[in-house]
Amino acid sequence: MRRKTTLLDKQTAAFMYAAQHRSQEYIADILGISQSVVSRLLKDAETEGFLETSVRFLSRKVNPERMREIEVRASPRGMQLAQKLEAVATGSSHGVALHVRILPSASYATSPAAWTHRLEHFGAAAQEIVKALLLDASVVGVAWGATVATVIHQFQVSGVTTARADSPIQFVPLMGEPLGNATSRFSSSRLAIDLDQSLNGGSENSLSLALVPALIPQGFSPVEVKAIRRLISHVRSYQDIFGGREDGGAPWVACLDAIITSVSTAERPLGFDHDNLVRTAKMSRTHLGDAVVGDLCGALIPRKGHEDEVRGMSEFWTGIGLAQIRDCALRSSRQGKSGVILLALGRNKSRVVFEAARQGLVNQLIIDQDLADGIEEICSGLVYTV
Repeated sequence: MRRKTTLLDKQTAAFMYAAQHRSQEYIADILGISQSVVSRLLKDAETEGFLETSVRFLSRKVNPERMREIEVRASPRGMQLAQKLEAVATGSSHGVALHVRILPSASYATSPAAWTHRLEHFGAAAQEIVKALLLDASVVGVAWGATVATVIHQFQVSGVTTARADSPIQFVPLMGEPLGNATSRFSSSRLAIDLDQSLNGGSENSLSLALVPALIPQGFSPVEVKAIRRLISHVRSYQDIFGGREDGGAPWVACLDAIITSVSTAERPLGFDHDNLVRTAKMSRTHLGDAVVGDLCGALIPRKGHEDEVRGMSEFWTGIGLAQIRDCALRSSRQGKSGVILLALGRNKSRVVFEAARQGLVNQLIIDQDLADGIEEICSGLVYTV
């Protein structure tokens, strides 16, 4: 005789389904009821307001060529913006195909609470696209920042399966730790581990630069900086990433077929380590803004005429450089891989994103409408000079 279900059954089923990502069959087995009864309980829980479900499009079930057709049809403005950016691109971007996706981010508001909501909304919209791009890669470089972290967190919220457990992706942090800031949950090394756990089901296929400062602090002479760099080079993971692997293989940075990153705003290049950059560069914030467009994956993008000055600042940076990012973008385009995946939202990043695209540093541009509007203005020649 079938037993009568209770409110506790309903709430337990909803909890296991939504919070633990258990299948209906598994829940039925634990609660001692049939799968059809579990289905009814979940529908009732949703009606009564303590279960919220979402619908997701499983892009991995569609072949890549058809997926491209779908995305172009669904986002004509993204295709138009890509064409405009390609039209203003410099010679350095030849061979780098640019794919632009414009996603919702709830609003254009910029208060702290609104920004958090925008990030979460954007992350939820972006996570399926980003997951598909990463699953197409074998070696993925990982930057730092709240935008990247939010998208990665959505993998965990949505219950992403360990789709690459049998052929794991190698996740590579591309910058060390910012100094003097409590930002470890957004650090490159932390996010590499999070991606490893979400997509590989463990943490054996991610490296760490937790012992390496992202920026060598001020106050050291050139000789001392050289000595510090020599010390850093003895950190095994740093050597594997930027020098040469212990097994004799090429450094991981030369093997990247995808990079997941965001950009700084024009006002605060290097984000977490901006104040340290100002002190290390020994210049005012205004002068720094005159010299630097912003940063991509921590690498400073110089303004025209300030290349030597920015090259001097970059001597203190221990992470990936623009040349290595460009190599990944070009190599990935030729091999049909994902390449540099740039996630960004907010109009205040327009100039930095535009310049990164113009210089051929981006393959996959995933942005919100606010940022797209800002880039459109720049492409129209209204508000931007390099």
